[in-house]
Amino acid sequence: MSNNYYASASGIALIGDGTANLVVTYKPDGAVISSPQASTASPLAATVFVPLPNPPNTNATLKSVSLEIDTTGSAEITEVYVYFGKTLILDSAGRFDKDHIIDATKSAQKPDDKPYGITVALDVNIPNAQATISIHSVSLDFQG
Repeated sequence: MSNNYYASASGIALIGDGTANLVVTYKPDGAVISSPQASTASPLAATVFVPLPNPPNTNATLKSVSLEIDTTGSAEITEVYVYFGKTLILDSAGRFDKDHIIDATKSAQKPDDKPYGITVALDVNIPNAQATISIHSVSLDFQG
């Protein structure tokens, strides 16, 4: 019999990459990413990070990644990466502009049992000053 295990974090755990003009505003329901200087001629591309704990069973495999997000003004997440420590185990490109579940069963990777945990990195595209991305939560579903 296999069980499901979850690792999740609120958008409040989100950390910016230090890119100039990237603004992260924290609210009770998560974080809002924006760039007041972004324009069609000069959109903002940056990476943000959400740290997650290891699941209770480190023999389980990654099944899916769930993004609970909202966007405005054509903002989007263009790529999602999942790292176990320093090892990249999932790289999913796409156009993520609303709640989305990424099927990770093809990667079939197991989390590390090391104490450094898991990082989900999100490449974001902010095309104009009115565009925003709200990150409410990021969750990983493991099965094993």
